[in-house]
Amino acid sequence: ANKRIRLISLGAGYDIRSVRWLSSGQVDEAWELDIPAVMESKRIMLERLQRRRQRSSQTTVLPIYRSVDLNNLSQVQDVLQGILTDEHSRSNDQEWHTIFVSEGVLIYLDPTIPGKLLKLCADTVRTGGTGTASLCMADRLENSPGGEELAGREELARSSWELMDWCPKPGLARHMAVARLFPSSS
Repeated sequence: ANKRIRLISLGAGYDIRSVRWLSSGQVDEAWELDIPAVMESKRIMLERLQRRRQRSSQTTVLPIYRSVDLNNLSQVQDVLQGILTDEHSRSNDQEWHTIFVSEGVLIYLDPTIPGKLLKLCADTVRTGGTGTASLCMADRLENSPGGEELAGREELARSSWELMDWCPKPGLARHMAVARLFPSSS
C-alpha cells in the first residue's frame, strides 16, 4: 500500500497503456523503451493528443521515452540503471514496485537475447535497491516452444522470475504470464 508503482514497457511500440494508466493515476511513473524511430513518431503523436486534450480541459500525462535497441544489452542496462536511479524516483522515502511489460517484443529479438533481457531487468532492480518487481507478458519465451507451464516456469526461473500465473494461447506471442522477482538471497 505504501509503494509507488513504476511501469516500464519493453518494446512499447504504439501501445498507449502507459498514457491511460498515468492519466488515471494507476501508476506513478511510466517509461517506454523502443527503437528511436518508433519512440520519435509516437512522441509526436502523443504530444499532439495532449495539446488537443488540454484545449478541452482534459488531462493527459505522457510517459518518459527512452530510445534503445533491446538487442543491445549494455545499452538496455544503462537505460534501466538510469531509470531506477532517476532523481524523481529517489526524491521520496517510499519504496517502488516496478512492473515490466513485454507484449510481442521478445519474438523479434535476436536468439538468446530474450532470456538475457529478462534476467537483466531482474538484476538491475536488485542492484538498484529500488524495491520489488513484477513481469507481465504476452510474448514467447526461449526454450519453451509450446504452451507448457513447466517449461515456462523453468525459463522464467533462469531469468530470476517466479511464475505466478500462466495462460498460454495460440499464435507467436503464445506465453501469457505474470511473474515476480525472486526474493533476494541476502
